[in-house]
Amino acid sequence: TSSFVSKITLNCKKRVVRFRASIPGSGLLGRSRGASASSWVIELVTMADESEIVPELTDVQRKRIAANRERALQIKKAKLAVKSIAENNAAGRRAVDTGGGFLLDQETMAAASQGSPVKTVQMPSEHSTCDSCGKAFLLSFLLENFALEVCDNCRDKEDKHKLITRTESKAEYLLKDCDFDRREPPLKFIVKKNPHYTLGSMKLYLKCQVEERAIEVWGSLEELDRELEKKDGERAKRKQKHSTRESRVAHDGESSLYRPPGTNTSILTATRARRRHDEYFKSATAVA
Repeated sequence: TSSFVSKITLNCKKRVVRFRASIPGSGLLGRSRGASASSWVIELVTMADESEIVPELTDVQRKRIAANRERALQIKKAKLAVKSIAENNAAGRRAVDTGGGFLLDQETMAAASQGSPVKTVQMPSEHSTCDSCGKAFLLSFLLENFALEVCDNCRDKEDKHKLITRTESKAEYLLKDCDFDRREPPLKFIVKKNPHYTLGSMKLYLKCQVEERAIEVWGSLEELDRELEKKDGERAKRKQKHSTRESRVAHDGESSLYRPPGTNTSILTATRARRRHDEYFKSATAVA
């Protein structure tokens, strides 16, 4: 029978293991009592250094370690992403000669060649009836932009369905900003580029809808006309008052420079009389 002798110490994570095996009678380990000649004596010694024992981590320490590891991974990923973007921009772009003295990137040229995005229009499921001619139609400019059921053939671009700016509407119909935006329902409009200011845009309203809003505000078009006449009269009075003030200021300024005719005659006479004696003086000296 075989005899095993083992000594194991399991009180730390870092262990020093020493394994020794020998045949009984060889003088290395000595022979066990009651063991046969063919038996093996195996001694397994596990020793630990008490100074290298690592204490158990608390939950707070484990959470801090996990948070630090996650933050380090995020920083590393961000650096790798920035590096890859910089490499792609540096290696993938190529300047294109436009022939006009400018060099553009391929991406800019591709975007310019594509042009403006195509506007998709949702087709209505049912036909609408024109308020002017009574015919059925599917889609029109006034229906799409101003919710007015009028076909394109009946659209009056010069008078009824004319597009006017917000400034013109406020001056002609005496409306305020709240009448356009806050009064229910808000007036519909389209946005176009301003021909007088390239960096700005202007809002265009439908004339018939602006007239309806003016009637709602003033009660009737006659009342609006009376208010316009009143405004024009006040404007004319202010203009007349301003012109009168300017003329008075001009007259006062001219009167301060005015001289009677006798003064000039005496100056000339005195100058001529002294010239006979070959004496020459300035006019101011002669007056004095």
